[in-house]
Amino acid sequence: MEDAFHLFRDAHDWDDLSRLVLSQARSLTAQGREGTLQSWMEGLPDELIEKNPGLLYWLGVCRGQSAPADSLTLFERAFHLFQAQGNGAGALQVWVNAVGVIFSQLSFKMLDRWIEWFDEHISRNPAFPSPETEALAAARIATALYSRKPGRPDIQKWLERSLSLSRGMTDPGLRFRSCAFAGSYYFWKGDIANSHLKVEEADQMAQSAFLSPSDQIRWRYQKSAVYAMVWADYDLFLDLASEALEIAEKSGFDT
Repeated sequence: MEDAFHLFRDAHDWDDLSRLVLSQARSLTAQGREGTLQSWMEGLPDELIEKNPGLLYWLGVCRGQSAPADSLTLFERAFHLFQAQGNGAGALQVWVNAVGVIFSQLSFKMLDRWIEWFDEHISRNPAFPSPETEALAAARIATALYSRKPGRPDIQKWLERSLSLSRGMTDPGLRFRSCAFAGSYYFWKGDIANSHLKVEEADQMAQSAFLSPSDQIRWRYQKSAVYAMVWADYDLFLDLASEALEIAEKSGFDT
């Protein structure tokens, strides 16, 4: 793929280069190689990226960890372009990631308008383009509602839908992320038994070689934060941080 990238770039074959980037984007990000994908995209003309919501979306994914505010701006541009094209599935995919980057690194107040859009979208289009998209969206809206509207009665409905759908998914990361959030959600509700079950399930999956490096690293971050803040176990906090760094080094994680 690297040879094809250089061939298309040197020939200024932007159409084929764009197709190559879009065809490899999901695989590269799953491997934690967002830096590689971003370097490929930097070989494309800016005006081409600005007109292509798919390219804007993946560039936003690449910058999610290093520059979350820039990432959100890119997601917003992609979101509006998908909407202008009447591509509801594309807009929903962007929505999933925009909520994710806000929740992980930006002000939760930013979630409000994205929650509003989701509510309106679902009221008009209750069907999802795929079970995978539905599982992801269900997990994200449950997280967003819990953060901004904890009194909403549909939080648990969305959480349970995400858990149910993710059981049949081929992507182990989806099931893992649903369980990880469920563990936190049940903990703060005071349902310690269910919280423990979901944390144990997520922890077992975190040891799997099939889980992406980025998910393994994020899980250790989440666990370390809990151990530090709730139980003040700073030794385990440091152990988990060291494990995350080791995973990043071994996997070539390059965000």
